[in-house]
Amino acid sequence: MECICKNGATCHVWNGACMCTLGWRGPACDVPVTSQITLSIDNEVVPLGGTISFISVFTNVDLRGTVLELDGVPLYSSFISESRANRRVYFPSTVAFTVPNATFADSGKYRCYGHGYDENRKYFSNFVEVTVKGCKDNVWGKNCSKKCDCANAYDCTQFEGCQCVKGWTGDKCEKDIEKPVILDCPPDIDKLLQNYRDMVNVTWQPISATDNDGIAKVTSTYESGHLFTVGTSKVIITAYDHWNNSDSCAFTVTANAPSSPNGGNPVLPVVIILLVCGCVFFLAALCVIIRRKRSHSVHRYSRLELDTTRWKTQIPVDVRIFQPNQLQILDLLGEGMFSKVYRSRLTVTPEDVRMEAVKMPKDDTEYSYIFLQEIQLLEKLKDHPNVIQLTGVVLQHGHCCIITELMRKDLLAFLKERTDVRKVTKQLDQRLLKFALHIARALEHLENQQVVHRDIAARNILISPNDIAKIADFGLSRDVYQKGQYQRHPTQGMLVPIRWMSPESLVTGVYTKKSDIWSYGVMLWEMVTLGDTPYPEFQPLDSGFLTRQLSTGYRMPKPCHCTDDIYGMMRHCWRDNPDERPTAAGLVNNITRLGRCNKGLFLFC
Repeated sequence: MECICKNGATCHVWNGACMCTLGWRGPACDVPVTSQITLSIDNEVVPLGGTISFISVFTNVDLRGTVLELDGVPLYSSFISESRANRRVYFPSTVAFTVPNATFADSGKYRCYGHGYDENRKYFSNFVEVTVKGCKDNVWGKNCSKKCDCANAYDCTQFEGCQCVKGWTGDKCEKDIEKPVILDCPPDIDKLLQNYRDMVNVTWQPISATDNDGIAKVTSTYESGHLFTVGTSKVIITAYDHWNNSDSCAFTVTANAPSSPNGGNPVLPVVIILLVCGCVFFLAALCVIIRRKRSHSVHRYSRLELDTTRWKTQIPVDVRIFQPNQLQILDLLGEGMFSKVYRSRLTVTPEDVRMEAVKMPKDDTEYSYIFLQEIQLLEKLKDHPNVIQLTGVVLQHGHCCIITELMRKDLLAFLKERTDVRKVTKQLDQRLLKFALHIARALEHLENQQVVHRDIAARNILISPNDIAKIADFGLSRDVYQKGQYQRHPTQGMLVPIRWMSPESLVTGVYTKKSDIWSYGVMLWEMVTLGDTPYPEFQPLDSGFLTRQLSTGYRMPKPCHCTDDIYGMMRHCWRDNPDERPTAAGLVNNITRLGRCNKGLFLFC
C-alpha cells in the first residue's frame, strides 16, 4: 500500500494510517492545526490581601508544561505527567493558577505560555492586566466600609484601623490611658510656731502637672496657706486628667512648738509689733511730706518711659547689649501701631557682620513696657528652632531697640503669592504641611514654658531663608491696624484680632493655651484658602455678632480642596469646651502622621 501521509507524517506499519507531526491533522496530515492559549480572570481589580485566580485554556497544543509570568518575569510553572504527555493531547486543556494574599507589587500584566516536547517552541496567551487596590483615604476594613477619623494616631491601616500613638486607645484613639505626671512635688516641710501662736501658716509652690490631653483638676488634702497645728500632717496632692487617670504625690508638714524664753507671755510680742507698726507709719508719712516739697525740682519719670540706666536694670542678664555704633539702619521693612522694623547691618566684631531685623519705637511711643515684655518673652523662649530668635538690644536716647534674626517674609505674604488653589502642587502641599508642623512644635514649646501667645495667625508666622516657619510676636511687614484685622474689645477696650479668637476670649478677654489652639485651627484655614480672611461670609464683622454665631454652633465650612484630615483637625481645635481641644503635642503627632502617609492639606483629583 502506498503511503499518502504528508508534512513529515509516517504510515503505520500494519494499517497504513498516518501518524501526523505537531501542527497537522487529517487522514493525510495535510490539514493545519490552529493552536491557541486563552488566559482569563474573574475580576481584574483585586482588593489588597485578596486572591488572584487565573484560568488558562490550551487548544490544539501538545501540552507538556505551562508557565505564568508577570510583566515578563516567570512566577509559577506547571508540568504535565509523562503518561498524559505521551497521549499527545490536542483537545482543550485547562490549567489554573492562583496568587494568594495579593500586595500592590502583584499589580501588572499577566500572560501564560505552554510548550510540548520541544521546550523552545512556545505558545503564548493574551495579556490580562490586574490591579491590586487598598482602601481610600480615611477608610479601613475588609470591604473598606469603616471610617478612620482617628483622633490621636500615627496611621490607619486597612485591616487594623487606627494605630494609636503612645498613651491613647479606642477604635479612634480617642481614649487617654496615660496617667498625668506631677512635677516638682514639694519636700517635707518643718515649721516652728511662734510663742504666742497655736497654729502656723504653711505655704508651698503651686503644683504643676502634665498630661497628653491636659489636666482636668488637681486636688489636695490641704491647700497651700493652710493653718497647721502642732504635730505632723500628711499632704496628698492628686492630679486628674479628663479621663480620670490620676497621679499622686505626698509630703509631710510638721509644726513644732517652741520653748518660750519669756515664759509664754503673749503680751510682749504684741507690744513689739505695735511699736514697729507705729514707726513704719511715721516714716512713711515723713517721706510723703518730703517728696511733695521737692516735687517741683525732681524730674518725674513716667512708668512707661525708661531711661538707659533703668533699661539696663530690667533687661535679662543673658541678653546681649550692643552699642549704637555697631548698628547700621538700612531700609524699612514694616510699621506697626507703635514701632517700626528695619533691615539693618550689625557688626558684632570686625570679622562677624550680620544682616538682622531691628524693631525701634516710634518717637511718640508710650509703650516701652511692651518692648520690655517682648525682650523677656523672647529670652525665655530662646533656642527653639520654631521661635524667632533674639540677637540682642541697643540702648539709645532712653529707648531700647530689639534686634532679632532677619527672616524672608511672613506666612500670609507667602500664601497670597499663590492665587489659585487649583494650581497647588504636591510639592507646595508638603511644604505647607511642614510649616504647620513647625508652628505646632512652637506651640508645644510655649505650653511647656507656660506662655500664651494670644495672636496665632498667618501674619505672625515668619519664614526663614532656609524655609523654617517661626512664631513671632509681630510680622515684619504688617500694619494690621490699618487693614481692619484688629478691633476694640467691647469690654476690655483693647485692639484684638476677633476673627482668630476663641468664644471664651471674645466674651471675657481671657486667653489660655487652649485659646491659642483655637487660633491655630483658624490659621490652618488660612493656609488651605491661601490667605483668605476668616469668616469671609460675614463682612463687616463685630465681636458681638461673631460671639452669637459661634454660640449657636456655627463654624466655618470646609474649604474647597481641603482634605478631611485637615478639616477634622480644624473642627477639633474649634470645640466649644476648651478642655476638649487637642494639645499642641497632639497636633504635632497628627501632622507627623499625615506626613508619613504622604498626605497634606489639599485634595488632588
